[in-house]
Amino acid sequence: MALAFATEGTIAAVGDAVYRPLFDLIIGIVAEGQASGEPTTPLPPGSS
Repeated sequence: MALAFATEGTIAAVGDAVYRPLFDLIIGIVAEGQASGEPTTPLPPGSS
């Protein structure tokens, strides 16, 4: 893997930079979908 040569700190920084905005975006889309009454992807069993 390409990330195998990066330090853990670098991986954490890159992961935070990439995934946090993406996660926020997904949460926003799901929240908007629920607020508007549109069907959203159901959560897998046991995650509620």
